[in-house]
Amino acid sequence: KKNVDAKTNKIDSAIARVTKPKVESNESQKLEWGVSVSAGPSIIKDKFLLAGIGKKANLSAYSPGVYGGSGTPGAAFNTQLGNQSSFAFKAGVVIKRTISKRSSLSTGLTYAYLTDKIHIGFKQSNNSLLAGLMSISTYYGGTGQTTFIDRFHFIELPLLFNWRLTADPRHFLSLDAGISVSYLVSTNALVYDTTGFGIYYHKNDQFAKGNISLLTGLSYHMVKKGFEWNIGPQFSFQLNKIIKSDFDERKYFLYTGIEGTIFFGKKKNK
Repeated sequence: KKNVDAKTNKIDSAIARVTKPKVESNESQKLEWGVSVSAGPSIIKDKFLLAGIGKKANLSAYSPGVYGGSGTPGAAFNTQLGNQSSFAFKAGVVIKRTISKRSSLSTGLTYAYLTDKIHIGFKQSNNSLLAGLMSISTYYGGTGQTTFIDRFHFIELPLLFNWRLTADPRHFLSLDAGISVSYLVSTNALVYDTTGFGIYYHKNDQFAKGNISLLTGLSYHMVKKGFEWNIGPQFSFQLNKIIKSDFDERKYFLYTGIEGTIFFGKKKNK
C-alpha cells in the first residue's frame, strides 16, 4: 500500500508540473485594445533614409520643354526649390497581443495626415500648350513666390513588435519596430516638372497609391487600475517613392512624432 501511495503521489506531482505552465501561458496570452494619437513634423525626402533632408534639388541637367523634360537645350528655367517639414498627425485604434512576459505584437487601423511644404509661383491657367501636353487646366510657376502645403491622407495598417527593456511590468520602457502598409486616399499635392521653364501642377496619377513604411519607436509605459498608458517618440520612413515623376526630386516620406496610447480592458484569449 505504501508503494502504491508513493507512486500515486509521484504521478500527481508530475501532472501538476505539466499542467501549471499551461495555465500561466494562457494567463499571459491576452488581447488589449486601445486608441493611439501621434503628432509631429513630416517631409518628403529626396534621398533614402537620413541623407538629403530639405536640400535644393539638382536638376541642372534638364532643360524646359514638353512634359517629360525635353526642350530647348541650354534654355534657362526655374529649378526646383528645397522643401521643408510641416505639421502632421496620426490617430487610430490598436489591438495588442501579449506573446511572452516581455514581448507583444500590436496592429490596428490608423488615419495618417502627412504634409510637405514647398515654395511655388502664382497660379496660372488657360495655357493651351500645357493643357494639350499634360492634360492640366491650371498650374503654378516655379519661382518660389508663395508657400504651398502638400497634404496627403492615408489609411494605414501597422504591425509592430514590442520588447520590454526594463524589469518592472508596471513602469517600463519598450522598444518598438515593424512595418506599415498604407493606401493613399487623397492628396492636393503638386509635382514639379521642367515644362514651361519650370512649373508645379497636380495630377493624381503622379502619386503612388499603395505604400510600405518602416516603423520604430521608444515608449514609456505605465500600468495602473486595469489601464495602460504609454508615450514616446515614433519614426516612420517610406520605402517606396510617393512621387512617380522623375523630374521631382522628392521621393520618400519621413515622419517623426510623439505618440500616446491608452489601452483599456483586457480580454483573455479563448
